[in-house]
Amino acid sequence: MKYITVMIFLTSLVSCQSRKAREFDAFLDSTERKVYRTLVGDSLEDIRLKALIEMKPNEALSVGKRQANELSNVIKEIENSDVSDIKEAKALKQAAINYYLGLLDLKKVDIQEAELMRAHQENARKAEQDSFNLPRKRLQIHRIISVREEAMHQARLRFEKANDIP
Repeated sequence: MKYITVMIFLTSLVSCQSRKAREFDAFLDSTERKVYRTLVGDSLEDIRLKALIEMKPNEALSVGKRQANELSNVIKEIENSDVSDIKEAKALKQAAINYYLGLLDLKKVDIQEAELMRAHQENARKAEQDSFNLPRKRLQIHRIISVREEAMHQARLRFEKANDIP
């Protein structure tokens, strides 16, 4: 009787552990599907790349940030999963986290690319506006120079008259 009780206890312990392992495996599968949907399945990457090609950095930036947020959420979910009683699960958990951190680093580069394109466009717009404003500035400066030239001419006439210089 004693042996039967021990066997039932060990069997329930082993079956509980394998249930936890299956649940963790299913959880990792679901996170993998979620990441696939985020990066490929919902055509977000196509949208991001098309936005870059069409010189729409704000749209590409928005998509990149959305993808990065999704990856961050997945990483947090994996980090928060309890695998303490599952054989080899800690190593798998860390490997999954490292893999998704790599994908997140890639998304950060995508975000940086869109930000650089946006900054370039803004600088190009500013340079264009500045070049349109240059003729106006030049005209204002010419007017000021003309007034100052007249003032210098009048001062010279007064100087010559005051000093009897013909």
